[in-house]
Amino acid sequence: MKNTFCVFHSQCKSILLLLCIICFCNQISFAQPANDNCANAIPINIPNGGFDLGLFTSAQSDLTAATLQAGESFAPSIITAGLNKKSVWYKFTLPTTRSARISLAQPGSSIQAGNVGFAVYKTNSCIPAEAQISTKFSPIEIFGSSFHPCIDAGDYLVQVSSNQGANGPIFITLDLSDTSGGQYDKAINAYPFVNINTLKMDFHDYLVQCQTIDNAAENCLPNGSFKNFTKSTWQTFTTPAYFDHFSFWLAIQPGNYNSPKNVIGYRIYKGDSRTNPNGLIPISGCDSLITDLYSLTRKLYKCGELETNTPYSIQLLFHNNFNNTIKIGIAWAGTEPTRGPLPIATLTAPNNIGVLNANAIGLTTTVSDVLACNSRSSLYNCPKSMPANGFLYSGHRYNLSSFFSFTLASTTSLSIQTNMQFCSPALLGRIYKQSLTTSCTDLDTANIKAVFLQSSPLISCLDPGNYVLQIMGVDSIRPENSLHISSLNAYSEYALCSFSNLGNRFSITIGAKTEVATNNFSLSAPGKFDKINANGAGVMQPLQRGVTYTAQPDTLGCRNTVLPDDDLCQPGTSNIYTKASYREFVVADSVILYVPDYFSSASASKIFKGDLNALATSQAAFNYPQKITGVQPVSGCFSGYSGYTQNACITPGTYTIANFDNRLGYAVTTKFTILKPTSKFNT
Repeated sequence: MKNTFCVFHSQCKSILLLLCIICFCNQISFAQPANDNCANAIPINIPNGGFDLGLFTSAQSDLTAATLQAGESFAPSIITAGLNKKSVWYKFTLPTTRSARISLAQPGSSIQAGNVGFAVYKTNSCIPAEAQISTKFSPIEIFGSSFHPCIDAGDYLVQVSSNQGANGPIFITLDLSDTSGGQYDKAINAYPFVNINTLKMDFHDYLVQCQTIDNAAENCLPNGSFKNFTKSTWQTFTTPAYFDHFSFWLAIQPGNYNSPKNVIGYRIYKGDSRTNPNGLIPISGCDSLITDLYSLTRKLYKCGELETNTPYSIQLLFHNNFNNTIKIGIAWAGTEPTRGPLPIATLTAPNNIGVLNANAIGLTTTVSDVLACNSRSSLYNCPKSMPANGFLYSGHRYNLSSFFSFTLASTTSLSIQTNMQFCSPALLGRIYKQSLTTSCTDLDTANIKAVFLQSSPLISCLDPGNYVLQIMGVDSIRPENSLHISSLNAYSEYALCSFSNLGNRFSITIGAKTEVATNNFSLSAPGKFDKINANGAGVMQPLQRGVTYTAQPDTLGCRNTVLPDDDLCQPGTSNIYTKASYREFVVADSVILYVPDYFSSASASKIFKGDLNALATSQAAFNYPQKITGVQPVSGCFSGYSGYTQNACITPGTYTIANFDNRLGYAVTTKFTILKPTSKFNT
């Protein structure tokens, strides 16, 4: 308060006293305003927790006795205009993004234009620095307005300042309206995913900048971790008539590696926000999506967690300083239930294949199915073939199954190839040798004949009978960090693999080749040998000199054969011979068995003196791994084509040729010539 001094003269004492009283009263009317300091800024009250729209007016402040605070800063244009001599302060808070106009006015005309101005700071800390001047509200050096269509949520301080010539009352107004540049800001303006039934995937980009929320109740946990998430967008979709899993995807542009994490609020409702915004039914409470600017994030729903043919709405909530372009998308997979989810006798075609097509060359049969929600092991009580929790194999827990049954009419070798495009891991296959019953509990893993991933090796020599093929998959969630924003496009199927194999179709190609069960000349029973040079009655005739004899081809079968108790021409090798083709012949004179190039197409052969058929019969030795004992070799090992002459000297009697091999389905034969011995020193 400034002091007023009166000088009294005796002759005018009473008059001067009256003037002093009048002067003192005038000084009282020019006291410092209540909002002279920043800490005492007058609030501009916005009803409904700050969410109301409209024109809001501050209380008046008189600049006549206003002062400055130590260290008070000003906008450069305010300083240039000389409006940095005294100041008063106002404040307001925006809980969400708004279109806003701040105006400086006076109730009368006591202050001339150009003597007063204002600046807006985005902070609630006093005294604000120049760096905190709002980048959206421009400082004004006269009575007037500052406007911006997209003002961020937050706390604001308004500094009204002037030169010394500004003496009189002023006030400010705050005019708030909804922003107009926020896409999908309101529930009724939600983005609709409309291609869902034709594409299975749909993606869309938009900018998050000027979006708002309508009231505090719309904020997800306004008093908790989401209290500053005051921007939201809406999107809607209608689920297809059938699906196994559905996913909502989000990524932040531009997709830079190792960017900071962003949390985005997430709520899903049943109902279409465009047509019934007040009738939405919350499916879950406040949730969140977390992503950087590189990886994708998503919400996944499978196996009944969302209803079919049903509209849903998703609200995304963003932090009030979030300003980025985002890519959102939906994807779904699954077209129908699994046809063969259980190994039971009522299995129908095409999963019930029937008699499998096969021949000696090989025929293929192709069938397909899907691994749908009804293929989950947890739905059934089949503990042997389908444990409720699945089972671990090669690092994956296989818990989805589709079953096929087939019959082999004869001994057959199989090769099986499974194919599921895009989605990993590889499918697991198991073949059981048994028939199906009315109960899935009867399928026994003790009867498994082969286990394979994706494609089987040759499954050799399956006996005739009934078989069950189990194809297994995985429904584990694919890691988020395995996908980048570039994966979300209309030409990518990656998003459909959210749950690995679940919801995806697969095909199986089965190659079936009939095999000889046992080769004809295996000595598997008396008389099971090749008689060389036999007459029509089947009696072997002595071989004739100068004649080349070619034995009948003998296709090696699945069954291993009885073998001679002798060296089988394989010491020191890993090629173990398990099959033999036996041939017998008779000679009446001493001869040379002459082999100019190759003796047999078999891997190795040997000649024995005597009738091995008779030995095997007397010893009842007809089956592998039995050995025929008492054999007398009269030659070394003939090893197929040698490139040089191989001979053996034969005296009168019966002989047995044994051709050794282990190649399934391979035809072996023998060829040799009988020559008369010629003395070297005969003259």
